[in-house]
Amino acid sequence: MDSNGAKNMGIGILIGAAAGIAAGFLLAPKSGKETREMIRDKAASVRDRLSRKGAQEEEEEMAETR
Repeated sequence: MDSNGAKNMGIGILIGAAAGIAAGFLLAPKSGKETREMIRDKAASVRDRLSRKGAQEEEEEMAETR
């Protein structure tokens, strides 16, 4: 598989996972406040992981260009 196809597959997997998580949150037997807190916490966790991953990839790219 070429890099474009792999990228598209990765994006599709992320979208599918996000949809599954959203459906799970919306169908969970919790109050609205608890659900919103859980979504906010999960979003912060994902944002932190993505920013760390982005920083790591940026460092790797810079190391390759040296």
